[in-house]
Amino acid sequence: MFGIAAARRLDDEMPAIGLLLNAVAIEEAIRRGLSTYELGHGTHGYKYQYGAADRELHYLVIERRGQAATDVFNRRSICGAALFARTCLADGQISPAVKALEQIETASVNFTHS
Repeated sequence: MFGIAAARRLDDEMPAIGLLLNAVAIEEAIRRGLSTYELGHGTHGYKYQYGAADRELHYLVIERRGQAATDVFNRRSICGAALFARTCLADGQISPAVKALEQIETASVNFTHS
Protein backbone atom coordinates (compact mmCIF):
# COMPACT_ATOMS: atom_id res chain seq x y z
CA MET A 1 0.00 0.00 0.00
CA PHE A 2 1.04 3.56 -0.55
CA GLY A 3 -0.03 6.53 1.54
CA ILE A 4 0.55 10.21 1.19
CA ALA A 5 -0.86 13.09 3.19
CA ALA A 6 0.31 16.67 3.31
CA ALA A 7 -0.34 19.96 5.07
CA ARG A 8 -1.42 20.71 8.58
CA ARG A 9 -1.62 23.68 10.89
CA LEU A 10 1.21 23.47 13.39
CA ASP A 11 -0.70 25.63 15.90
CA ASP A 12 -3.69 23.26 15.92
CA GLU A 13 -4.06 21.25 19.14
CA MET A 14 -6.01 18.48 17.43
CA PRO A 15 -4.04 15.40 16.35
CA ALA A 16 -2.58 15.75 12.89
CA ILE A 17 -5.13 14.27 10.48
CA GLY A 18 -2.33 12.98 8.23
CA LEU A 19 -0.82 10.99 11.10
CA LEU A 20 -4.23 9.53 11.93
CA LEU A 21 -4.89 8.76 8.27
CA ASN A 22 -1.60 6.91 7.93
CA ALA A 23 -2.16 5.02 11.20
CA VAL A 24 -5.59 3.79 10.07
CA ALA A 25 -4.23 2.90 6.61
CA ILE A 26 -1.34 0.97 8.18
CA GLU A 27 -3.79 -0.93 10.39
CA GLU A 28 -5.81 -1.80 7.27
CA ALA A 29 -2.66 -2.92 5.45
CA ILE A 30 -1.81 -5.21 8.37
CA ARG A 31 -5.39 -6.54 8.43
CA ARG A 32 -5.06 -7.39 4.73
CA GLY A 33 -1.80 -9.21 5.33
CA LEU A 34 0.38 -6.72 3.48
CA SER A 35 4.01 -6.53 4.51
CA THR A 36 4.85 -3.06 3.15
CA TYR A 37 3.31 0.38 3.51
CA GLU A 38 5.12 3.04 1.50
CA LEU A 39 5.29 6.49 3.11
CA GLY A 40 6.86 8.11 0.06
CA HIS A 41 10.21 9.81 -0.40
CA GLY A 42 11.90 11.94 2.24
CA THR A 43 13.11 11.48 5.79
CA HIS A 44 10.46 13.40 7.69
CA GLY A 45 10.51 12.58 11.40
CA TYR A 46 6.87 11.45 11.58
CA LYS A 47 7.68 8.44 9.37
CA TYR A 48 9.94 6.95 12.01
CA GLN A 49 7.08 7.07 14.55
CA TYR A 50 5.57 4.20 12.55
CA GLY A 51 8.81 2.23 12.64
CA ALA A 52 9.96 3.23 9.16
CA ALA A 53 13.40 2.11 8.05
CA ASP A 54 15.49 3.90 5.43
CA ARG A 55 15.88 2.14 2.11
CA GLU A 56 17.14 3.20 -1.28
CA LEU A 57 14.39 4.05 -3.74
CA HIS A 58 14.65 4.42 -7.49
CA TYR A 59 12.27 6.39 -9.66
CA LEU A 60 11.45 5.86 -13.29
CA VAL A 61 9.85 8.61 -15.34
CA ILE A 62 8.25 7.67 -18.64
CA GLU A 63 7.07 10.43 -20.94
CA ARG A 64 5.18 10.05 -24.19
CA ARG A 65 6.68 12.02 -27.05
CA GLY A 66 5.34 12.79 -30.49
CA GLN A 67 1.66 12.59 -29.58
CA ALA A 68 -0.69 15.14 -28.14
CA ALA A 69 -1.93 14.26 -24.67
CA THR A 70 -5.50 14.28 -26.00
CA ASP A 71 -4.62 11.32 -28.26
CA VAL A 72 -4.07 9.02 -25.29
CA PHE A 73 -6.68 10.19 -22.76
CA ASN A 74 -8.96 7.38 -21.61
CA ARG A 75 -12.63 8.33 -21.19
CA ARG A 76 -12.77 6.20 -18.03
CA SER A 77 -10.48 8.80 -16.46
CA ILE A 78 -12.92 11.70 -16.82
CA CYS A 79 -14.00 11.73 -13.16
CA GLY A 80 -10.40 11.66 -11.97
CA ALA A 81 -9.42 14.39 -14.42
CA ALA A 82 -12.35 16.56 -13.27
CA LEU A 83 -11.31 16.13 -9.64
CA PHE A 84 -7.70 16.97 -10.57
CA ALA A 85 -8.89 20.12 -12.39
CA ARG A 86 -11.00 21.16 -9.40
CA THR A 87 -8.05 20.70 -7.03
CA CYS A 88 -5.74 22.66 -9.33
CA LEU A 89 -8.24 25.51 -9.58
CA ALA A 90 -8.67 25.59 -5.80
CA ASP A 91 -4.88 25.83 -5.46
CA GLY A 92 -4.67 28.58 -8.09
CA GLN A 93 -2.90 26.32 -10.62
CA ILE A 94 -4.72 27.40 -13.75
CA SER A 95 -2.52 25.85 -16.47
CA PRO A 96 -2.76 22.19 -15.36
CA ALA A 97 -6.49 22.65 -14.72
CA VAL A 98 -7.03 23.95 -18.24
CA LYS A 99 -5.07 21.03 -19.72
CA ALA A 100 -7.18 18.52 -17.76
CA LEU A 101 -10.41 20.24 -18.84
CA GLU A 102 -9.26 20.26 -22.48
CA GLN A 103 -8.69 16.51 -22.30
CA ILE A 104 -12.15 16.03 -20.77
CA GLU A 105 -13.70 18.14 -23.51
CA THR A 106 -11.91 16.22 -26.27
CA ALA A 107 -12.83 12.86 -24.76
CA SER A 108 -16.46 13.95 -24.39
CA VAL A 109 -16.71 15.25 -27.97
CA ASN A 110 -15.23 12.02 -29.35
CA PHE A 111 -17.38 9.81 -27.12
CA THR A 112 -19.58 7.30 -28.95
CA HIS A 113 -21.75 4.63 -27.43
CA SER A 114 -20.95 1.12 -28.60
